[in-house]
Amino acid sequence: MHCGEEPKAQGAPSSNEVAGDCKQHTCDAAGSEQVTDEALGTACGDATASCANGVANQPDTCDDAGTCQANDNVACAPYACSANACATTCAADADCAAGNYCNASGMCAPKVANGASCAAANACQSGFCADGVCCNTACNGLCLACDGAGTAGTCTPVAAGTPDPACGAGEACSDATTCLKIAGTPCGLPDECISNVCTAGECAP
Repeated sequence: MHCGEEPKAQGAPSSNEVAGDCKQHTCDAAGSEQVTDEALGTACGDATASCANGVANQPDTCDDAGTCQANDNVACAPYACSANACATTCAADADCAAGNYCNASGMCAPKVANGASCAAANACQSGFCADGVCCNTACNGLCLACDGAGTAGTCTPVAAGTPDPACGAGEACSDATTCLKIAGTPCGLPDECISNVCTAGECAP
């Protein structure tokens, strides 16, 4: 009901009051309607904060002229949108947007390609970190490496004679991803040696 149609108390809402329009419609003692602006920052229009597809929807608010302003939606990447707002730090990869990971500093960062340095598999696009670089496979087999010169990021057999902790004493990698005996190690047959030469009971260089 309008202010003049029925006595209303000073400051009572007018029937013209519209929720969320950034205006206050109230009655005065003389039965007239008074229109004033809502306070700056008052929720209006789409006043609900939400998350959708990594974007935080910011509630609309009234400006200082009594007009409802649509606030910009915010793309949260590299962080995830959670609890209707963009995260600003992370404790786990789930706190980050797709394609990003939570680093040791508690910050979301883009996952990196094969061959780039890594400290953990979650930093890699491939999901594998081997020999300090992102790799195309787990590369955890005998005499394999992912940090070779010119082949970083691709798991390849190491050069013959390269030591491997999994090889026994007096052994090193052969060119067939197996461990064979190095020069000077006792042998009985040539195929026990990397050089394929066993002379006087020892592998030859």
